[in-house]
Amino acid sequence: MFDYQSYLKVHGPGYVGKTRPIIEGVKLCTRSGRSCSECGTRTGVRLSCFCCAEVLCGDCRVSSASEFALVIGNKKGICKRCWDLVLLEDQESSSENDIESDDDSEEITSDDAESIGSSEAPTNLPCNIWKQNRFASLVADNIRLVYMKKSLVEELMKEQPHCWKSKVIGSFVRVKTDPRDYSRTNYHQLAEVQGILKESSTSEFLVQVLTSNVTDTPVSQLSDCNFTEEECEDLRQDVANCRLLRKPTVFELEHKARELHEDVTKHWIRKELVRLQNCVDWANEKGRRAELDEYMEQRELLKQACEQERLLKQVPQAIVEVMS
Repeated sequence: MFDYQSYLKVHGPGYVGKTRPIIEGVKLCTRSGRSCSECGTRTGVRLSCFCCAEVLCGDCRVSSASEFALVIGNKKGICKRCWDLVLLEDQESSSENDIESDDDSEEITSDDAESIGSSEAPTNLPCNIWKQNRFASLVADNIRLVYMKKSLVEELMKEQPHCWKSKVIGSFVRVKTDPRDYSRTNYHQLAEVQGILKESSTSEFLVQVLTSNVTDTPVSQLSDCNFTEEECEDLRQDVANCRLLRKPTVFELEHKARELHEDVTKHWIRKELVRLQNCVDWANEKGRRAELDEYMEQRELLKQACEQERLLKQVPQAIVEVMS
């Protein structure tokens, strides 16, 4: 039980080994019925704290999410007050460990450091939160892990009608830039999907993306092409200049990437086989023997079940942002 601003946050009786509530006659307040801690609106909870009763509604989530240390997707985290306590405890624990290991410390080689960085993070708190809550770098390799083309979104709509929305939300898509924004030099921009709407008049699904302003884009108007490095740079500038946009944490990006990995990989394999076949036809028509052999070798390798299985078993790893 956690007492916070006259509210009681509790675990279920079974969690603490009880068959009935410990305190009789106390009205317990669940998060789904809570008022937003920022604006006081009694609405659905979009972001809640693990450690206390702090909750945010959808509107306040956008403006105040930077004060939360996000842990699970975009819905669970630790508020600033509790996060300060977590960091304080972590610092005290680290100081004690440093004193104990001061006499027999060993030098960590670069190979050891690389191994530690690529290994799975521990599941205990607060160390896991500290590592996984670092920001992920907004580079092409990271964005590619959670980037969805129009054809993939449409494919999921048909094949996974019950869960496609949850997969698309939190991913990145490529949309046309506002023609009235003369500061833009590219025709397209990358944007994170915040929600899915359905237009009543046409029954068409709209993707709600968060750019410098919230824009509703029909699924049919999403880009089906690869994004460019220049568009990644635009995204980094947008995040730096607009407080509505936020960087994903390592945990968020890897969590979303692993959710999408199978769908994204299978979609890429199908597209890549088509591309390689076109390259084979072109090289054969032009008489480019060396290039023909190379394309055919790549195509035959990708057709093999063992190679496809290898690609599907790869675990997405996010690149951590390096602070200058």
